[in-house]
Amino acid sequence: MRAPASTADAVRDACRATLEDYASVAEGYARGNLNHDVSQNIDALLRPLAGLQAPLDILDVCSASGRDLVAFTQLGHRAVGLDGVPAFCRMSREASGCEVWEQDLCALDLPAERFDGIFCNACLFHLPRAALPGALASLRHALRPHGVLFVSNAHGFGQDKEGWTDGRTATTRSYVCWLSEETWLATCEAAGLSLLDKFYRPPGRARAHQPFLATVWRKEAAPPTAAHEPRDGPRERLRLLAPVAGARSIDAVPPSALDGGRELTMVVLHDRAQRRVLLRVPNALGWRLHFGCAGSTGERGDDASEAQLCAAAKEAASAALADAGVALASPRLRLAGLMLFSFPPSSAHAPMRVRVLEATPDLAAEQPAAASPCSVDAVPYEQMWADDKIWMPHLLARADSYFEAHFVFDGPPGAASRVCQCAP
Repeated sequence: MRAPASTADAVRDACRATLEDYASVAEGYARGNLNHDVSQNIDALLRPLAGLQAPLDILDVCSASGRDLVAFTQLGHRAVGLDGVPAFCRMSREASGCEVWEQDLCALDLPAERFDGIFCNACLFHLPRAALPGALASLRHALRPHGVLFVSNAHGFGQDKEGWTDGRTATTRSYVCWLSEETWLATCEAAGLSLLDKFYRPPGRARAHQPFLATVWRKEAAPPTAAHEPRDGPRERLRLLAPVAGARSIDAVPPSALDGGRELTMVVLHDRAQRRVLLRVPNALGWRLHFGCAGSTGERGDDASEAQLCAAAKEAASAALADAGVALASPRLRLAGLMLFSFPPSSAHAPMRVRVLEATPDLAAEQPAAASPCSVDAVPYEQMWADDKIWMPHLLARADSYFEAHFVFDGPPGAASRVCQCAP
């Protein structure tokens, strides 16, 4: 083996050459692997996700012939393929009928929190070691909270080996990175992944004849090395589209400038593990698509701090949830966002400031009669206020996220008015 690919140019060359190697034998490679039994690997990915309601969203990385896309689809799941070889992308689509993305492992461009599970069978060991942290970060980014990543890699039998090998034809070559178990586990843990299971393959053989190490990982809430703001800590203030009562940020708008001095609170009842929200919960504001309650803080005056207002909002929300008979899996209410609504002078409505809290409902317990659980993919935004379809998908898709937004409506409060300006 030659020297490892450590520079950006060397990494790109390694990935390009390896793709060319596979492309040169695409048809034969697909035929040779079509009946390869990887049911043990598929089961290892799906087992930790058994508590989620099917269909699951699964990404099959390096889907090649489409064999595993077919398997996931037959099990009732929504599968998406990914491969860097155009011929493999075509084969995968034709075999499975699934969507397949043409992407290079060295330059992944994946949507945030799109998948419940990601299946990487016998492919990541072609990445240079220098490219592994970036690739793992991209895969983790594409997993939903508590999502699962499966990786089966050729390993180094206790050693770290990396470099070029002979290709599948006389004119091509391939890059490999065979890491020891210790190095591989440390690399994944540094990427913010938590080990669930590991085993060597093929099953039923002595270790010396098991060239593949399979590992199963859970996405942690945040990478251990990533610095992130405390959930309820100080926030960067959002500059408003136009000053409101002399204030230039949402949290600086005094209560006296708002509708009757009231601070409004909305609670989104969201079970992230099951990807479901509890809708149509009766509430004090009359917003029946998610839970809202009005917490009057006018008595605090304009000197009330944002921390005091937030604490009051949580206290009022907790009481309102209890009064409505909402069963929570945890009493914790998380501050998820801060919004300001402005209306035209002709509407005679003062601005409204709304704190968005997130709580986890106990969907197995009895809930208010009118309440209905709904998949996050089926939220009826067309029945909601115009701002909801802007901020709510962001909140539902990102764990521990926080947002601020100023929405300017073209009419009075209500679902009939449109957002004519928005400052995210």
